[in-house]
Amino acid sequence: MADHSHVPGVVARASVLAELGAAQAEVWASGFAADADLAALGAVADIGGDNACGLLYALAAIIEAPADRIARNAAASLVQDGATPPDWVEVVGTATARSAWLLPGDGTATVIVEFAHVDESTHTMLIDISLTGIAAAGAHAGPRPDQPDTVRYVSDIRFGSGDLLESVAEDLLGTGTVPEVLEVADATALLADAALAPVADGVDIALNLVVANARLLSMGIASPLVLASDPDASSADGLDDIAPDDEDRAAAVAVLDAALGEPVHPPEVVATVARLLRPALVDPTAMRVDADTAADLRSLVVVAGLAGCNPDDVGDVELLARLAGAYIDPGDLSAHERDAAEAIATLEWADWLGAIIPLVRNGVGTVVTPESLVDNINRCAEITTTIPKRDRPLIAWAFGQTLYAWELTGIIDGAGRLTELGRWLLPAAVRVATKD
Repeated sequence: MADHSHVPGVVARASVLAELGAAQAEVWASGFAADADLAALGAVADIGGDNACGLLYALAAIIEAPADRIARNAAASLVQDGATPPDWVEVVGTATARSAWLLPGDGTATVIVEFAHVDESTHTMLIDISLTGIAAAGAHAGPRPDQPDTVRYVSDIRFGSGDLLESVAEDLLGTGTVPEVLEVADATALLADAALAPVADGVDIALNLVVANARLLSMGIASPLVLASDPDASSADGLDDIAPDDEDRAAAVAVLDAALGEPVHPPEVVATVARLLRPALVDPTAMRVDADTAADLRSLVVVAGLAGCNPDDVGDVELLARLAGAYIDPGDLSAHERDAAEAIATLEWADWLGAIIPLVRNGVGTVVTPESLVDNINRCAEITTTIPKRDRPLIAWAFGQTLYAWELTGIIDGAGRLTELGRWLLPAAVRVATKD
């Protein structure tokens, strides 16, 4: 019998659904839908209330028959019992493809499809396909008919806002990559072919798979995307595990030391900042503070949880370094919204090194923004990889979700500029993050 002990927690968190748009609600519910069975739907209905009602309506929009009807009927029953349905209840499940683009790459192709719901709200679906022996560009980029042995994997599935198409086009201006406008029929044909290929396994992909298949079905593609059962499929396109191994950690320290030199003695302000933070970490509720400071304290507790940091077990230097580097190799990201957690998890050691090394070199007073950190990666001589233009918005947004840890620990000041403490603390944070 399947374990449904997680259902109450999911229903509790489903309160957020009332604040989301239709597409966001569907994507939010997708993670639960990936593992839900009919009994799980019953468990949600048994809890009842507004949260359960909203979750059931969102699930009904994306899961397959006959479960979709069961979820919808259960939600309607909860409404009869007094539950208030979300505002988007008549909108979910109505998305239709409106336009499409193709971004050809070196051995890859990204199909971007814009969808619109009946209320004219829009969102985009991005499906990355790893290809072998492809025509590099064109509406029919993909395995040529004369190459039947071509191997393909769907390497990523993402959803974005309705203006993503425009932002991608702006990012690609002046580059060698030219996005091609596709007819929806051509995009459908390409995605129908891709649906026959295995999907590289991964947490983020699995969470988005249910909504992706619902979108494909709305385009007339009946063959669902399926996670690869062959473990080689996940690595065939060079996908890396999110968690670095010991060699990655050692290499990160080696690159850092070669770029910035050996660590120097910490400044005296480290002890001062650590003394200010320790009481908040021990018992933030005991501190009499204003609302803004209380919010900062709650954020600090989240950062400490990511860092696995018990203030009673570490000295001032390690305490501050662990807090500052909490997102470099984060632990449990469940305290964040799912979209934010997924984005943060995409940041690799090379991204952090590429962002930090030029920042430290540029010195105190350097303005730090998510976009400037992405620029640093692409300009860092020690990092051989770069962030493609089409990935810049996602990587910048991921950095943006983490910068508050640098604000709380004094790495950047209120104007977003690197401090003297930050210039010392950033390399220390990387070194501490490499520890098991």
